[in-house]
Amino acid sequence: MTARAAIFLFSLLIMTSEASGGVTVAIVGLQDSRIAPKHAARADRSLALAIKKAGSLIPVPEEGRDRAIDEILVRMLAEELNLATDHYYHFRFQEAERLLAGRDDPEALRLKGLIAFTDGDEKKAEQYFIRLLEIDPKAKLSVKDYPPRLVALFETLGRSQPKGSPRSTFVRIAGKIYPSDISAEGWELRLRKFAQKMGWDFILLHRIEPIGWNYKISATLLSAAGGSAADPRASAVELVDLPRASEILVKSLFIIDTSQHLK
Repeated sequence: MTARAAIFLFSLLIMTSEASGGVTVAIVGLQDSRIAPKHAARADRSLALAIKKAGSLIPVPEEGRDRAIDEILVRMLAEELNLATDHYYHFRFQEAERLLAGRDDPEALRLKGLIAFTDGDEKKAEQYFIRLLEIDPKAKLSVKDYPPRLVALFETLGRSQPKGSPRSTFVRIAGKIYPSDISAEGWELRLRKFAQKMGWDFILLHRIEPIGWNYKISATLLSAAGGSAADPRASAVELVDLPRASEILVKSLFIIDTSQHLK
């Protein structure tokens, strides 16, 4: 989508939503494993305040957002996993892999590893299982559910992982593990469908990351209608003053007087 089309889309949503009280924005924090949860929560609150100041934008209440993630999004992902499992048992491996594209949660990694192993790609299966062990070092496979040779491979990988080494970065949304790169293939479509189910106009994804002695706050805006409402290159700000950084992000993402705040 071109920048002009994105601006038109957002303007149309603004005009449509003004009649019904404003544009609804669900703020979702991606909790990096290197960052204390309290810092992500502070960013949540700061962004919500910046959105309220923008006028026609309405942040989705935190309680309603978290309940929707726990109930609706998790149910959508469970249904997706069940369908992928059905594809696996009917030897439709490509369909199952497409359905799980971008997923980095433990349940999906187990199934992706099983599919790769059954399809004869042991190296690919190892990659999925190593990633699973990085996220959950105590993960196990049972011979009741997996082929004995696959269980033996998994146990060998578990013994070979360095003990006490730093784990790969992952993120959590409301306590659930998701990809470290939320823009991975398949995730924009998943989250847009989620927003549509909830009747939200936008989902604003944000993350705080350590940069030397400082932090960087970055955000991505997803529209339920499709397309992005801003240039993603303007969605990261080095964190010195969190309220100020939040206002810059909101104005940038929603194309509100951006030029005056990004000089």
